[in-house]
Amino acid sequence: MSLQKSENLKTPTKTILKKSKRSFAEQFVGLLIFIGLTFSAWMFVNAATTLNRTFGDVFLKYFWLIPSLIFGKITFLIYLGMALSFWLLWRTNSFLKLKLETFLFFLQPLFLILWYILFFTLQESLLALFLLLTLMSISVICGYVFWKKDRWAGYALLPLLLWNMYAIFLNMLITISYP
Repeated sequence: MSLQKSENLKTPTKTILKKSKRSFAEQFVGLLIFIGLTFSAWMFVNAATTLNRTFGDVFLKYFWLIPSLIFGKITFLIYLGMALSFWLLWRTNSFLKLKLETFLFFLQPLFLILWYILFFTLQESLLALFLLLTLMSISVICGYVFWKKDRWAGYALLPLLLWNMYAIFLNMLITISYP
């Protein structure tokens, strides 16, 4: 009787992560690869924007700009979120099941790189705004598709979506102020 009571009192433990089809070593290496891919895009963006820092100095007078110390941490969270979101999908699914998700995942860093080049290096704020609006659309679609397969993968893309909204706001103001 006491055994039955103790079994009935057990509550199921609910884990955040879905059970993976991959070993711990594969998951760890996969996470490192996805972090490496997204952070290499970040390194490329940093290299591209350091070529023309004077263009960015024009906007320092605006009070709504994020200080560079905080901006680096936010950018870190954006790229880490992108890597984690795809890793969460990859650890439970094969690449054959993730064709659309893989395509959307690689489009986001590509569009981020293109936006930084258009905006900072080439100083084409109107074209950069259109590219940023396209990136926002891709990010919303990507977040929804990821969320349908794994909710935490969708949630991991929230920093990117918030950054997109902030960047669109700034890009519009700069396009209007400096045509």
